Amino acid sequence: MQNSLSTVIKEGTGQIVPQRKDSFDSYNFSQNQVKHLIDTWGSDVIPTVEMNRKLREYEFDIEQMRADGKIAPDSTYIPVRAIDLAVKRVAARPLSFVNTTKHLITFESEDEIGRDDLLTRLAKNFTRGFRYKRWLLDHMRWIDSAAFNGLGFMEVELDVTKPLDYALCYVENTDIMFPKDTKDSIQNAEYVIRRYTMSITKLRETVDEYGFSNDLVDKLIKLRINHNEQNETVQNDAEINTGNSNTVFYKLLFKDPKTNYVQVAWLHPDLDEWLKAPEDLYLGRDMETQVIPQLSDVDEGGIDIMSPQPPEPVTKYEPMPETEYPIFQLSYEITEDTNLFSAKGLAKKFEPTQEAQSTLVSAYINGAARSVEFVGSPKEATDVTGSEPKQLNKPIETGKMMDRPMNFTSLPSPDPNIINGVKFLQQIMAEDTGDIAFTVSNRPDARKTAKEMQVAQSKEEELKSDIEALTLLSYEDMFTFVWDHVLNRAKNDKVILLTSPDSPASNDPIIQSLNVTVLFSAKIELIERAQQQQQLRNDLQIFQGTPAAELMMQDIIKGTYPEDAQRYLQSMQVGAAQKQLIAGLVQILESAITPEELKSMPPQQQEQVKMLIDQAKQMSGAQ
Repeated sequence: MQNSLSTVIKEGTGQIVPQRKDSFDSYNFSQNQVKHLIDTWGSDVIPTVEMNRKLREYEFDIEQMRADGKIAPDSTYIPVRAIDLAVKRVAARPLSFVNTTKHLITFESEDEIGRDDLLTRLAKNFTRGFRYKRWLLDHMRWIDSAAFNGLGFMEVELDVTKPLDYALCYVENTDIMFPKDTKDSIQNAEYVIRRYTMSITKLRETVDEYGFSNDLVDKLIKLRINHNEQNETVQNDAEINTGNSNTVFYKLLFKDPKTNYVQVAWLHPDLDEWLKAPEDLYLGRDMETQVIPQLSDVDEGGIDIMSPQPPEPVTKYEPMPETEYPIFQLSYEITEDTNLFSAKGLAKKFEPTQEAQSTLVSAYINGAARSVEFVGSPKEATDVTGSEPKQLNKPIETGKMMDRPMNFTSLPSPDPNIINGVKFLQQIMAEDTGDIAFTVSNRPDARKTAKEMQVAQSKEEELKSDIEALTLLSYEDMFTFVWDHVLNRAKNDKVILLTSPDSPASNDPIIQSLNVTVLFSAKIELIERAQQQQQLRNDLQIFQGTPAAELMMQDIIKGTYPEDAQRYLQSMQVGAAQKQLIAGLVQILESAITPEELKSMPPQQQEQVKMLIDQAKQMSGAQ
């Protein structure tokens, strides 16, 4: 029977370690697995993502469409970018969770009761550490990808250039790969690979950072040139040296089946060896260990150091292994199907709806354009010479006369119901994304009562909470993971999380005994905000007609429509200014016309003046 074990020499030890040929420790096995996954992704997932991006851009060459006969020579095509609009609407509120909250996280702790000031300082410092320059871009892309593609991915990376030594980095769906039968979470994936695309110049500069050998990097660059992986042609060595070409390589993550520790390796499947062999993934955490020094009989000076007293233990810090992939997914939806790829984004959901809207709008515009054109024909079948009528390419000029009676005709105007059809499709999209208030306010079949609008707003909040719950959960999982790592480095004084009152260059000793539960701040604030908004709506009727009512209405608008609140409030201010102006004019008019002067006017004019004053008072709120 063939032995399934091979051996390698463990780097730096000289120790021979057996390796199974059917495990990721084996390069041949990993090479085949990575090749298979790249092929699967390249034939399915990547083309789907690229097609989704085209649907979102939804751009057309109108002249080419006419030349190809796809539309008539006198027609146009109006692309309605419904998918892009829907993604932006859906992503706006989840993004506000991280963009508008005072702190990214908050804490619960039974041990720290009465120390709210300590927990607030921790939350404040953590937030500062992760709102570094351009931090928001990765969060915007993460949420956008989830809404658009159905899944988005963020990786936690050790980055000592950041304030707290960690960065949150968005990973494109085309750059992260894992088995398509993965269930529920990426943490359940057998292995994960991430593709890196880098210029040749940059790759050579980061050899030390990744721990690659120069010889292997040279082989990788030659592969890039020979295989033309990025559909570019390298002409000569000069172009190679200037870095006008990109190359790719892959990071492989998998979990050791015996220890469940995450292993990391670097490779390119067309190389015949690792760029860097598998090792425990290190993300900056260290664990304290006590080591008893080993003493020899004689020290270096030749003096006998044998003693009955045992040596004192020495504190050392060993790298702490990881048991979770540092990658977190954000899904647009959760269904009964536990497969990770069951989540469908808005690109997939609204592709037919977008095409239908574009077709209807284009038909309406083309019909309207044709309806303003007209053609003329003689009333008689033949002219005085007896010749048959024929089509002439003669424009009708203003002020000119025809030499015989003419009939003029044009195509009918397009049916207004076409636009109602577009609105109907928009309402379907709004309902699918939880925008119930939009569907009620745009429904043409009946008047909308205040109670109906209030119920619609309430239902909308319920639906949005279901959708946004996925964002809240993903962020809480990710920030819990990040907090554990930041706290570990703070305990080892590698980062300053909570300055000591005695020494600003070190952490407060309370860090060592800190025991807290991390909560995503937006989750707490969202619940409190919803409760406050509901209370304001309930109490508004009580304060109606008082100065407080206007302030309460402003708070309701700010809480309900954070993106458009300023526009609505400005409109309210303009309306208030107009009411004050009308009230002032009423006073001037009443003082200018005495009762005697009013009686001297004709009866009809008296009624007009009284009606004008009453209407003005009503508009200004004086009555």
